[in-house]
Amino acid sequence: MKGLELAEQYFYTHGRPMLESHFSEWTDRIAAGLVGPGSECYGFDDHLSRDHDWGPGFCLWVNREDYRWFGKKLQASYRDLPQIFKGFGPRQCSPGEEHHVGVVEIEGFFQRYTGLDHPPGDMQAWLRIPEEALSL
Repeated sequence: MKGLELAEQYFYTHGRPMLESHFSEWTDRIAAGLVGPGSECYGFDDHLSRDHDWGPGFCLWVNREDYRWFGKKLQASYRDLPQIFKGFGPRQCSPGEEHHVGVVEIEGFFQRYTGLDHPPGDMQAWLRIPEEALSL
């Protein structure tokens, strides 16, 4: 099974029900998915790449204000989800790569990759972003 497929099934089996039961008033303010520089996010994962940054997991993005309002509670609920899913897991994260799953503040996520906490304002700003950061 590929990592993106695992992430999608894990989200629909565990993530979405958690959001609907505990965060129903905020679900329209939370984005879910899986992105990042890892092979699983590009669909290039194989048995060898499963030794790190691979396994059940997904991201939940919220803006800065919402993160302050309910982000810690949302992260605690995410941590309570099962660590093993369909015989895979627990997810092994490389040091410094823990932010690829769980609750993430949108502005901080994009700032990590682009250096900007806001959308680029003109072509010159786009050109200053490292090309590999735009593939996410």
